[in-house]
Amino acid sequence: MSAQKICTMIDDILMDLNRMPSINKPFRFSTNAKQQIDSIANQSNNNNNNNDGNNNNQQPKSSKQKKKVKKEKKEKKDKKANAQAKKAKETVKTSKRAVKLAQVEHLPDPEFKNGIKSTLVHDIQSTYNSHQVEWGWDTYWNDTGYYTAKTDAEKRDSKQSNFVMVIPPPNVTGSLHLGHALMATIEDVIVRYQRMKGKNCLWLPGTDHAGIATQTVVERQLARDGKTRHDLGREAFLKQVWLWKEQKGGTICSQLRRMGCSVDWSREVFTMDEKLSRAVTEAFVRLYEQGLIYRDKRLCHWSCSLQSAISDVEIDKIEIADKTKLSVPGYDKKIAFGVLHKFGYQVCGSDEVVTVATTRLETMLGDTAVAIHPADTRYKHLHGQRVQHPFFPDRTMPIICDDILVDMAFGTGCVKITPAHDPNDFECGQRHGLEFINILNDDGTINEHGGQFAGMKRYDVRYALIKELTTRKLFFGEEKNPMVLDQCSRSKDIIEPLIKPQWYMNCDALAQRALDAVFVDKTLRILPQKEGEQQWQYFLGNIRKWCISRQLWWGHRIPAYYIAFESEDTTPPDWDETDVSINWFVGRTFEEANKQAQQRMQARYGADAVQKYKYVLKQDEDVLDTWFSSGLFPFSTMGWPSDTADLQSFFPGDLLETGGDILFFWVARMAMMSLALMEKLPFHTVYLHPMVKDEHGAKMSKSSGNVIDPLHIVDGVTLQTLKDELYGGNIRNDHIHKFEKEKEKKFPHGIPRCGADALRFGLSSLLVQRSINLNVNTVIGYRMFCNKIWNATKLALTYIVESEQQIDMTRLSSSMSTMDQWIISRLYDCIASCDANNRAYEFGYSTQAIYQFFYHEFCPIYLEAIKPTMMESTDERAKNVIRDVLYFCLCESFKLMHPFMPFVTEELYQRVQNTRFGDAYKLCSDSLMVARYPDSNTLQGWNNDAFITEAVALALDVSSSVRSTKQSQLGLSTKTKYAVHLFSNDDKHQKILKMMANDINTLSMSDGVFVLDNDENAKNNGAYFMSAMDVFKQTEKSVTTNTADDDEQKTASMSTVSLYSVKEKCDTIYVYSAVKGLVNVEQRIKKFNKETTKLQSMIDKTSKSLLKIDKEDIRKKTEEKLKTYQRDLNAMQDTIKQLQRL
Repeated sequence: MSAQKICTMIDDILMDLNRMPSINKPFRFSTNAKQQIDSIANQSNNNNNNNDGNNNNQQPKSSKQKKKVKKEKKEKKDKKANAQAKKAKETVKTSKRAVKLAQVEHLPDPEFKNGIKSTLVHDIQSTYNSHQVEWGWDTYWNDTGYYTAKTDAEKRDSKQSNFVMVIPPPNVTGSLHLGHALMATIEDVIVRYQRMKGKNCLWLPGTDHAGIATQTVVERQLARDGKTRHDLGREAFLKQVWLWKEQKGGTICSQLRRMGCSVDWSREVFTMDEKLSRAVTEAFVRLYEQGLIYRDKRLCHWSCSLQSAISDVEIDKIEIADKTKLSVPGYDKKIAFGVLHKFGYQVCGSDEVVTVATTRLETMLGDTAVAIHPADTRYKHLHGQRVQHPFFPDRTMPIICDDILVDMAFGTGCVKITPAHDPNDFECGQRHGLEFINILNDDGTINEHGGQFAGMKRYDVRYALIKELTTRKLFFGEEKNPMVLDQCSRSKDIIEPLIKPQWYMNCDALAQRALDAVFVDKTLRILPQKEGEQQWQYFLGNIRKWCISRQLWWGHRIPAYYIAFESEDTTPPDWDETDVSINWFVGRTFEEANKQAQQRMQARYGADAVQKYKYVLKQDEDVLDTWFSSGLFPFSTMGWPSDTADLQSFFPGDLLETGGDILFFWVARMAMMSLALMEKLPFHTVYLHPMVKDEHGAKMSKSSGNVIDPLHIVDGVTLQTLKDELYGGNIRNDHIHKFEKEKEKKFPHGIPRCGADALRFGLSSLLVQRSINLNVNTVIGYRMFCNKIWNATKLALTYIVESEQQIDMTRLSSSMSTMDQWIISRLYDCIASCDANNRAYEFGYSTQAIYQFFYHEFCPIYLEAIKPTMMESTDERAKNVIRDVLYFCLCESFKLMHPFMPFVTEELYQRVQNTRFGDAYKLCSDSLMVARYPDSNTLQGWNNDAFITEAVALALDVSSSVRSTKQSQLGLSTKTKYAVHLFSNDDKHQKILKMMANDINTLSMSDGVFVLDNDENAKNNGAYFMSAMDVFKQTEKSVTTNTADDDEQKTASMSTVSLYSVKEKCDTIYVYSAVKGLVNVEQRIKKFNKETTKLQSMIDKTSKSLLKIDKEDIRKKTEEKLKTYQRDLNAMQDTIKQLQRL
């Protein structure tokens, strides 16, 4: 094809694109095709008009040389032209595909008219289009009421059982990521399966207010305008947060709709809703009255950037192996970590200096002791002595003996003690009654207790101390020190242990009850059992006091109040504001708390105390930890503390599905809260889904550049968009180029539109793993399965005709062909496997069973086998049987697939029903999602028909063997047809071959399959190419292992019998292919001669190397390799002999 012609084709394509009115945006090629072809044409013209410039001045000496040069030029020019033409053709092909894709993907959105989806009233589209298929069904299901659960009073059938599950409430600030997509898919699979099993299902959705995350987002917005929340004040700031929530929040819920999640949207909740807020207040009051909640001054995890305590789940652990500089909020320069600083304290009344070391030098300002081991002989003389603090002349610190904290073998054996800023030192300080000195303000600056360093930032003080200690000759250097840093996941600040008065919850007794539920009473099951129970034991067996207060404004304000007297004159003389027992009051309302305050004042100071001591009751500024409200989720969402119909019907629930990373932070706390407030467990089963990582096993995070938005898989995305998104996260600028290259390598053409069905099925298929290393291309591949389902149904619809008759499998059985019986038996196995695996939450194996049946058995075997009957036969009775089997298999398959692929199955189910029953079935009057899940008991009679199974298996093997011979040995196309004659010495196999001859003929694409009673004539007939197919059978073997040492004591009772299965050859089927005149014998023999030469060379080389091998295991492997080579050589030589006969 000339370059000019190709150029003309490109012009035509571009014009076609410009004519398309449905495309709102111009389609852009990755390269400008027209310019590319123009360039090719120009080069071609130049090549035609000019000779090679390098040879212009070099004249060949002879005509022979002239011809040689001319030939070389021509070959070079042709080679270049061919390469350019090939590239141009690829451009044309890509452009045509783009036009077709644009035409398909820019179809107008479907719509529902009179309750019927518009796509269903037209012929089925020739090409599967996920957008067209998936559009509208979620709204239809929800509006029709299929998502909505009925209370016990609303049920039509009082015996209908419930299935209840709450969604792990995602943060209101969140957006869908692959972890959410996996969670959503699993939970929707579960609830759709249970709904199809006849259950009244409640899958309750909700979002979490995400205290720190949401407040941080809004504060960042204010910071852009140069404002802080304190500039606005609490009330105005909260209005701003609610405004943001209404405008921007809840994105993730709309994304869950795109995934087809069948949650009960009519019961959607938000943890700051009035209903849930009332439950939080009630829970706090009741737990306080039970003595489980109390106020105390203890160490907490403090984020100086957020100026709030945070929970363990909001902390990232950073392992540092060497001296490392990290960025810290509020500092212009990076701060060094992983460094151990050594310095000394001088012993009082002596010149002796004891050396201590720390990675947090600034905390020495709050040191109140030095600890040694009581058995350390090096420091016996220091028992009872004191040391002088170098920066506080009036602070001398005791040298204490502590065998718990101090390790004599580590360092100098002396340890500095800072009770107010280290968890271990805190406990040590309590043991020894030490002074607790807090040196930090809430913002991380040094407070008044820091002396000359007051007002400085904590890490600036670190460097200032090195200079001061060096000047005083008390600094003894530094060395690298591996360590683990606690970093706030939100602000990226380094966490400071800080003593603050906080509200705590004592979980000791509740944790034990939750442990007993799993290990003693067996009323709570955690799956996977080993993994789940180990974590449950670890977390609850090492339970600590739970700090439940947070220094934020966004959240559930703690319903606790304290007395603030108007002045010193109106303050009782013995009043201690730090005494929680007299100064704090907990109540559901201000009035309730104020009544308590009045009663306490009167009881303490007399009846006129309220008038005498003027005070104001103020509510605690702090809010509750987000996990506190989340722990109430299973019953607060049902209306507790009110005795609502929902609470009576749906609590306790059945299942909690989530990731193992929040087993303690959420699941265990729900169990403890429910036991404390409801005296019941909130569910009987916990299923922990695997964690999703990238294909290399790395954690997915925006900073790693390996996060993929699931909707990019659903809708498709360009490579450029994937690159652009790298700039919107928190990736270092010097890393972005690297991640761009990775995107280009993994997604050179972006991600094609796959649809939610493909994403859901792909993610579900990965659940055979406990840790998912997700290769996105694997998920993308399942769009081809959706396409296969679409095309198979489209073909089946051409066979199915309208009938009012319902399927009666018992009636059909007597009329079915072998292949009909076989596909029903395979369907039975698929149903049984899916049902069992779904019950066991082994959804990955369910997808395998579905894929095996539909993709590997129904489509390539059954649909192909019935084509002759449906397209050529005049036997209407046989056709009707096939139509019934087709209809039955499709409908049952759709039901099995529906929990995983709800959209495409609903769309096709409606079409099949309408085609089968015509006007008797009103489109969309019924839904697949409430159809009864297939029951293997209805097909029990089709199970394990050994003869049918063996017959079809043999027919498939023979068909595969014929096709293989056709291609690999004869070099013919699979579509080349010729007669095939078969023979077996086994009577049973002969019977099967005769029974399955027509099916073998169809599946092998032959021109007639005939079974010989005797193959003597065929063996000697030069018109046939003979090949052989070995038949194997599974045979069980047993091995007896004696366990006794004494021969006289060896008896059967003392032996172990082990069974194993082996394949043994039981027959050979001879295949005689009538291919004389169809095969290029000379060419095939030449090819195989080359192959035999190569194999013989490999055999010779391997035989020589075998002589030099001493190791037994390597020798055995080499011998096996040699046997394989020899076997292949013999087969090729036999093939050559057969070819020579033709």
